[in-house]
Amino acid sequence: MHLFSRLSLRNDRQPNSRVNFQRRQKSAARRRFRKLLLEQFEDRRLLAGAVDDSYSTPANNPLIVTGDNGTWQNDDYEPSWSSDDWTCFETTHIDAHWENAVLVQDGYWDPEEPEWHDGYYGDPQWHDGSYDENGDWQDGYLDDGWHDGYTQDPVWYDPVWDYSNANWVDESDDCTSGDYVPTDHYAGSYIDSQPTHGSLTSDDGGN
Repeated sequence: MHLFSRLSLRNDRQPNSRVNFQRRQKSAARRRFRKLLLEQFEDRRLLAGAVDDSYSTPANNPLIVTGDNGTWQNDDYEPSWSSDDWTCFETTHIDAHWENAVLVQDGYWDPEEPEWHDGYYGDPQWHDGSYDENGDWQDGYLDDGWHDGYTQDPVWYDPVWDYSNANWVDESDDCTSGDYVPTDHYAGSYIDSQPTHGSLTSDDGGN
């Protein structure tokens, strides 16, 4: 809305007919003071108008109001317009990753290769006979202390990273080439808030 001002000057003059000398003096004094009048004009040009509508419907009955692109029947708007929009033609994908992370220790196998451990004799030990949990007698025996040999498979330990000063970068598609392309846009609508009673829905056509 634009406001324009127009200034208007007006003399407060008394009629000169049938006045005495004293009134002419007062009239002359008044002419030295002028009133300032201010008139305002408004520019109310609108590109679209949404009328404040009011509808009612019986309880537990749907209210259906039909309009294009979500408008009410008596709203005024431009249904479509065109603009030059940037369109990407070719993209390159970037995986998510840590940036500026510091490698503290490399990953490693422990041991690097499978290792064979020879069997050996430990100290012999006599085990007395006893009854087992089922009440059966088990004879005593001599453990000669032999331990079988075995192969130790390597175990992998992951590298250690310091992420205290690192930043996480989400995966993204970066545009490598593109251009501004004329694009048509169409008016649409959405439900900003639900009514106090009942619910409000919108179909694919915006109604």
